[in-house]
Amino acid sequence: MGKSHQANRLRIASRRVKVAELTLRRMSQWDILQQLGMEASQQSVISKDVAWIAEQWKQSTIRDWDAAKGKELAALDLVEREFWAAWERSKVEK
Repeated sequence: MGKSHQANRLRIASRRVKVAELTLRRMSQWDILQQLGMEASQQSVISKDVAWIAEQWKQSTIRDWDAAKGKELAALDLVEREFWAAWERSKVEK
């Protein structure tokens, strides 16, 4: 990967951070374009950035949801094992 390619990737990542922040502030794509000092002809760049950011947020949410499900299933397994152990202990005559 050449230096110009890396510089371009860094520039895109930096712009997307700004676009994400402004999107969270409920700014329109047109206002974001103006805030970043971009030309009207570059509006599709902002639109693509917003779509990319939304997909990243979605993927992050899915991973977080999967992690939460895994944690809850592990907790349920533990509770079930403890339940069965307690059940078996309760059947022993005292």
